[in-house]
Amino acid sequence: QMTLASSNCAYVRLGIRTGLDEVVDIANRMIGRDESNSFQPFPSISLGAQEVTPLEHAIGYSVLANGGVRMEPQYISRIEDRQGNVIYEHIPRGRRVLSEETAAWVTTTLAANVQGGTGGRARLPSGQPAAGKTGTAQDFSDAWFVGFTPQLVTAVWMGHPEEKVSMT
Repeated sequence: QMTLASSNCAYVRLGIRTGLDEVVDIANRMIGRDESNSFQPFPSISLGAQEVTPLEHAIGYSVLANGGVRMEPQYISRIEDRQGNVIYEHIPRGRRVLSEETAAWVTTTLAANVQGGTGGRARLPSGQPAAGKTGTAQDFSDAWFVGFTPQLVTAVWMGHPEEKVSMT
């Protein structure tokens, strides 16, 4: 219910109760950050108070779509020469960073958010399963949607790249 209502206070309390170091560890593993650019265990971590790129958001949500397995992003899947000979083909390699059960639980919550929460406008007319979460900064200076289907993950950010400008 707190996800569907986008309750910031509930997630700050949950992070504190869970242990902020644990939240940081899981977030770092999901998006692939190391100690040099790690999140900090601030109570506001669940509110998006630390910068995350759209690519990092997509990588993190792909872990959920992949049942807890993190895949390295790749930009080129295959290269062929003029004769059709394969010069390069990406071989995906994943690493489990969440249990399958945890990924399924979070996916169920985010799917409910698309069905009846703040992510309702992302519901697909085809009825295909979709899951995701919205995010908005104070004064509507930034807005996000990160979502996924079983086959595709996307992250969308709207805002001004150099300053906070209200979109209202």
